[in-house]
Amino acid sequence: MSKLAGKRLSNLIKELRTDRQICIMTHDFPDHDAVAAAFGLQYLLQSVGIETHIVYKGMLQSPSLEHAILLLNISIYHYDDVVEGGAQIITVDGLPSISEDDDVKICAIIDHHKFSHPEYVTYKDIRASYGSCATIVWDYFRDSKTNVPQSIATVLLMGIMMDTMFMTRGVSQTDLRAYSELFYLGDWALASRLLRNSLSIDNLSVFQEALKKYRRHNQLIFVSISIECSVEVQALLADFFLGLREITIVAVVIRHSGTIRISLRSEDKSYPCDQLIRKVVEDIGQGGGHAHMAGGQIPDNEYPGDAEIEKRLCEGVF
Repeated sequence: MSKLAGKRLSNLIKELRTDRQICIMTHDFPDHDAVAAAFGLQYLLQSVGIETHIVYKGMLQSPSLEHAILLLNISIYHYDDVVEGGAQIITVDGLPSISEDDDVKICAIIDHHKFSHPEYVTYKDIRASYGSCATIVWDYFRDSKTNVPQSIATVLLMGIMMDTMFMTRGVSQTDLRAYSELFYLGDWALASRLLRNSLSIDNLSVFQEALKKYRRHNQLIFVSISIECSVEVQALLADFFLGLREITIVAVVIRHSGTIRISLRSEDKSYPCDQLIRKVVEDIGQGGGHAHMAGGQIPDNEYPGDAEIEKRLCEGVF
């Protein structure tokens, strides 16, 4: 357990000016973990009289997440609808696509990914050994001795279970402690049901195409999908292939909104995903993540083609 979390939360508050708008911002296509971390942090700040908005810049792509947001009364807004000039931004669970033209300031970063974070940001709480960003926020609750309401506990449970695939990958001791405590504080049955029901009949065509088009290189599978689908479906597809006992590394490529997105999974400690993805997107895109799970994105006009990406991946493994 980090002994610095209480101090870090106090230091975060010192970074904020209450005379300016404060927004907690997820990555562009928020998932359950990003929203959970934002929701929990918003409650913590509100408990000391600091009002915030939860915002995202891309779009909500997960029906199960949208259902959870509605059911658990989470107020989340699109960046363009509420963010004011001069706003202070706290990013959680990854960096959003804020450009120099945006009249805002990133004043804090809370993350569990190994991305290249801006040097000018003075408050950074990066815990790459954690399986979930929601766990970091739970740690803030614990060390600040703030009680976790049931709705917050339920959402934090969802975040932890989502990013650790129901506590089966990338789990640290702190993730286990967080899960154990939140299990009794939140509605585990609801959180679990919302996560499990994340696919629809419409997604079956994506899996059909993947089963026809996948290419195997010994323990590695590479598949590129032409049907546009959500990042959530892409992740579930990668996990599906990784469930095959002969396979230890999986890469799934999709096209979405002018960007090529790569989802990478590895059960082989000799080939950590965070290192592999950097090799794959070198000079053409950006990527990061964990040893067991990582993601990358390449602008459509920079994409060298599936064959080149497959080649780079194989060169990084064999």
